[in-house]
Parts: sequence; C-alpha cells; structure tokens
Amino acid sequence: MKKILTIILTAVTICIGAAATKLPAFANSNIDINSTGCLTLEGGDVLFDSKDIEDINTQVKTLSEDFSEGNYVSSKEGTLKNVFNSKGIINYDSGKVIFDSSDLIKLANGIDNLKTCYQSEVVKSLNSIHTYYKPDGTVTHIESDAISSDEASNLTFAQICNGILKSQSLEHLAGENIMPASADNLSEGSAAWVDGDIVIGTGNDNKASYEQGYEKGYEDGEAANSGGKCYYLGNIRTISQGQFCCDVKTKVPDIDYTKLTRNNFIICPSIINANTETASSSASGSGKPYCTIPEQELKLRSIAYDKENGILYFSALQISANGGLNSGSTKTVETNVTVSIYLYTGDIIQP
Repeated sequence: MKKILTIILTAVTICIGAAATKLPAFANSNIDINSTGCLTLEGGDVLFDSKDIEDINTQVKTLSEDFSEGNYVSSKEGTLKNVFNSKGIINYDSGKVIFDSSDLIKLANGIDNLKTCYQSEVVKSLNSIHTYYKPDGTVTHIESDAISSDEASNLTFAQICNGILKSQSLEHLAGENIMPASADNLSEGSAAWVDGDIVIGTGNDNKASYEQGYEKGYEDGEAANSGGKCYYLGNIRTISQGQFCCDVKTKVPDIDYTKLTRNNFIICPSIINANTETASSSASGSGKPYCTIPEQELKLRSIAYDKENGILYFSALQISANGGLNSGSTKTVETNVTVSIYLYTGDIIQP
C-alpha cells in the first residue's frame, strides 16, 4: 500500500502561487471562489488549473458591471449547473491545491443571472418604446396584454430579436386604416422612423391642402360677392413720357394680389395739371383770341400688371390744347394729367 501511494505522489506535479488568490465576487453578491493552485497528473495528461475558473469568473464580473444594484435581477433557479458532472472537493497537501466543484455551480448561477439581467433590460427598453410581449412570447403594442420585464427570462433569444425588429413596425395599425407616414405627409423639417427607415418630412400634403383650401375659399368668396368690390388706390400725378407704378399689395393687403390681372384696374383722368410741359406757337397778323381743346381720346399708351409682386405699371397720360388769334396766330400746349386708380375685384361686364 505504501509503495502504491509513493508511485501516485511521484506522478503528481504541484504548481502553487506565492499566496492563494481570492477571486473577485460576482456582481451584487459576496461569493468567493474556493479553488486555488495548479495540479498536473500523468505527465500533463490530467491538469487542473484554478486560473481557468478565475478567468471565467472575471468575464462574468466584467459583464455584470453594466448592472447597478437597482437593475440587477435575481435569476430563477438556473439550469446550467445541471449539466455538470463534477462534485465534491479535492484538497491536496493541506490546501496548497484545492478543487471545489461548488465553484462551478457558482459560475453557472452567475451566468444564468447575467442572462436574466440582459433579457430583462432589453425587454424593459422595448417596453419604454411601447413594444411588449405576451406570455406566449408574441409581440404586442398593447401594454395591458404584456408580461413584466421580470418575466423576460421566459423569452427566447429569437423572440427578443423579433421584438426589436417589430418595435418600429406599424403593421399592427393596418386594421385601423392607419398607414405608415411618408415624406409628403410629415411636416417639413420633421422626421420619423417607419419600419426601420428614417423618413424626413417635406410637408407637401400640408402645402397642397393649404393651396386647395385657399383656392376654395377664394372661389366661395367670389361666389358670395358676385357684384365685386371697388377699392380706391389714390391719385398719381404723371410726368410727360414717364412710366409710373402703384404698389397694389401694400395699398390693399387683404386681397390676393396674385389672382389679379390688368383688367381689374381702372385708371381715370382726375386733374389737368396747371403747368404746361411743352408748347409751340406761330403768328401772322392779328385778330380775335381763341382757345380750343381738340377732341382726343385720353388713353394710356401702356398698362401692365406684375402679379408676382403686386405692382401696376402704366405710362403718362397727357392732354393738348390750341389757342391764338383768328388771323392765324396759334399756340399748341401739352400738359400731363393726374389720374385716379381703382381696383375692382369683380368682373367688368360690357353692356
């Protein structure tokens, strides 16, 4: 018996650190790892190194750092530990090498706990954007039908991924005759996520509705006031050969100047100016003085309306008169005319 024990001990190589290492505890717990040291048997064919357990524990601890005490979820009875075959404790040379199978159980429970935490946090985030799960794992957008985030551990990875994909889907609204938003029916400068795509609004529907409503309102107003309305825009004193303008949009701000044409304006002679602009004369003999104003049409040489800017343009209006002596002395004078401008919004009907 003593010889057999000596052979076994000879085949064992012990690797011991300067001091036993106490591994970090799991997040939200005070659990310590009991295993320590390194044991090699049969020339390396069998090896136990406590550092492997330490490394796994470090990874679990690192993944746990994202969870605070407030959102760390206690896992349900984990199932990972059920796959282990190891049991008991190996203690060699009074604790220089210890293999404690309970450390594997602790690691399994830590990993199960992490899984529960991550599931819960993902579901909690989805709930904040109104995406929920029913008890059978199907996605819903009705909060009253939903499980709580604490029940997230019942969901599979595929079900959680499906919830993420459907969090921006609007297919559940199809039965309510609600269609996904498009660029045209979002206000200009606004944006929305629709079925995974970002949609930036152009406001085209709003603009079209405004124009349609404006046109209808204008037409209804015209129909209700078929007799039209006349606006006095004031007098303008013309100067010979000049061109003049009237700022319609400023004088009558309550009308839509873009709907007007030159036919909406009436320009009438108002005052014959006292000072002559031009004069010519001829004289022969003497006789009785006279003055005549020949029959003439007081007509503007040009009139135009800029509907984009609401400006009426027209040329000078002039009148001439002849005078002199019957014996042949004559003089012709021309002067410009001050005009009155009117805007009529109805139709001018010729009798």
